Amino acid sequence: MKKVIFFIAVLQSFVSLGQKISIKHEMLQLRPYCGGARPTKEMEEQGRTPQPYANLTLIYKSDKGKIDSVKTDAKGFLIANLKPGTYKFFEPWKYYKKTPDGSPLSSYNKTCIESEWKKEDIKITVTAKGNPVIKNNITTAKCFWDNDCLLQKHPPE
Repeated sequence: MKKVIFFIAVLQSFVSLGQKISIKHEMLQLRPYCGGARPTKEMEEQGRTPQPYANLTLIYKSDKGKIDSVKTDAKGFLIANLKPGTYKFFEPWKYYKKTPDGSPLSSYNKTCIESEWKKEDIKITVTAKGNPVIKNNITTAKCFWDNDCLLQKHPPE
């Protein structure tokens, strides 16, 4: 009888490790005004109000090496079913080792941009109990001309 109870306990723990946990995380981002003309008060206020990170794709890699992608919905929610583990999410430009604005790599400091590629935008750790720990680094968008890695910055006048 003890062997049967032990077997059931072990089987149950394996089943719980294979179950996916539903994650729903609201993604908001401040988007500053990046134009050249003086912004209106409404434009400045909009830049201080978090906006949904809507309809954007993120590529994620699990701690086991599995790679997949997810797209936020129209309201900026990231919705995914994940097995217990740690997942690092990247904006596509980082994952594919490109520049944020699609400009040539020669416009950027190579060491700086390579370090940016390694920084995850979101890190989600899912436990078997279903309590995910989410670290979101996508909080403020940068203007295309205000990237720290650019060799020459050309802000609008």
